[in-house]
Amino acid sequence: MNRIVLIGNGFDLAHGLPTKYEDFINDFWKSFLTSCFQQDTYFHSGIYKEEWIHLAAPEGRVLSDFFPEIRSLLYFLETNKTVIDYKDFRQRINYLNEKELPNGEGVFFKICNPFLLHLLESISRNRNWVDIENEYYKFLCNKFDATGHYDGYDEVEKLNEDFEYVKRKLKDYLIKILDKEPPKKSNEILSIIFSQFILKEFTAVGKEYFVESESGKIKREIDNISDPFSDEMSPKTNPLIEGYKETLNYVGNRGLKESLLSDLIKEEKAKAYFDLKPQNILFLNFNYTDTDKLYIDVDNDNSEIIHIHGELANPSNPIIFGYGDELEDNYKKLENLQDNNYLENIKSIKYLETDNYKRILDFINSDKYQIIILGHSCGNSDRTLLNTLFEHENCVSIKPYYYQYEENGVKKDNYSDIVRNISRCFTDKRSMRDKVVNKTYTDWFASSV
Repeated sequence: MNRIVLIGNGFDLAHGLPTKYEDFINDFWKSFLTSCFQQDTYFHSGIYKEEWIHLAAPEGRVLSDFFPEIRSLLYFLETNKTVIDYKDFRQRINYLNEKELPNGEGVFFKICNPFLLHLLESISRNRNWVDIENEYYKFLCNKFDATGHYDGYDEVEKLNEDFEYVKRKLKDYLIKILDKEPPKKSNEILSIIFSQFILKEFTAVGKEYFVESESGKIKREIDNISDPFSDEMSPKTNPLIEGYKETLNYVGNRGLKESLLSDLIKEEKAKAYFDLKPQNILFLNFNYTDTDKLYIDVDNDNSEIIHIHGELANPSNPIIFGYGDELEDNYKKLENLQDNNYLENIKSIKYLETDNYKRILDFINSDKYQIIILGHSCGNSDRTLLNTLFEHENCVSIKPYYYQYEENGVKKDNYSDIVRNISRCFTDKRSMRDKVVNKTYTDWFASSV
């Protein structure tokens, strides 16, 4: 049996990388203000421009004149603090223009990218949380509101242009943080990835698969038959072979399978006498980073990596950043518009630009498999692909490892959130309840405490 290691952003977070979308947006704003105060320190021009941000102090003044708590650029760099967050900055500018500065001498501040402006304001409203891909899709779908258009845009081409800018800045940010401190391997995560299969975590079809496989090995051992096309019985099983031989002689093949199932279902006995390890492992990485390479077994060729959303420094596998939920109600409306600009950033279409998706299909069609989830929320922005993986007949177990945190002195986790998101990826809920491993059989893999 095979295993798919489903890797999401939480995997990078567990390795100490600040890869949340809010980390990126906050760093963008911090970098912009840093450049402004740096300009004040060295050039005293009072006019500040970024590609989509225009900021200007009154003539003869500079921005830092109005923010006395920022003593110098050196102070900011040494403390590594955010100079002023976006919400406070906006409020201060509004107050200055309304209460303190004479008419005509206000601070000019404008963000000419409505999507970027929306992200900055969302971070302020939602206490440092935002999902950029979901927000982009909402902008697309606002075409269907009562007014017939969406905030800040008269045409979808401009939205896509602004979204492309955010995508480019995200790529720059990820390259920057990886250059600072490369991630290190976690022995705990290593043990999860290469852990032995546990039978109670599988569907009835999955259990039957293991029983058939192991009984075949045992019968070949008893009959002293060598089969070059089949796996050999584990040496760990030798102490049980005489008992299985007697069972086979007295009650036949069915009795052997029943006895074997009884042994395999007992976790301690299974670990002691069997090698139920994955035959092949696919690291299916939804991130743009390559943290997964820390866990590739270089001595074996049974592991492979697919960066389904692209890689930072690989032109042959460019970044895919957008939305991937063809099951969502509005998606059909987007298609029916007969305007390809609306499908510019739909993931399932972008997948066809490389062979990554075909390689995934080859893997899931090749044998039964278990999915273990490490740091992926299983949200709607990837629902089309996740539905393909989860509902496939060869998928016999979905094991979500969860994130643990502390809130007001109480330990909490996101297991329930992950399972609810998984549920949305299924059209067959009975299959979902059969395949998803319950909380008592799984564990947390990352923690903030």
